Amino acid sequence: VLFRSLLAKKLESAGAARELEHATATYAQLETELAQLTRQLHKLDVTLADGDLFSRDPARAAELSKTRANVVDAIAKAEEEWLAASAALQTA
Repeated sequence: VLFRSLLAKKLESAGAARELEHATATYAQLETELAQLTRQLHKLDVTLADGDLFSRDPARAAELSKTRANVVDAIAKAEEEWLAASAALQTA
C-alpha cells in the first residue's frame, strides 16, 4: 500500500512536470508568434499608409487590406491562447 501511494505521488509529480513543460513551451511559442504577427502588421500598416496605393493599384490595396484583417484576427486568437498559457503557468 505504501509503495502504491509513493508510486502514485511520483506519477502525479511527473505528470505535473510534463504539464509545466508543455505550458512553458506553448507560452514561448505564442510569444514568438505574436512578435512575428506584430511585425507583419506593422509592415502592412506602413505599406497601406501610402496614400497613392489605393489609386495606383486598387487590387493590391484590397488584397493587403484583407491580409491585414486576417493578421489582426490571428493576433487576437494568439493573444487569447497566450493568456490561457500564462494562466496555466501560474497554476502549475
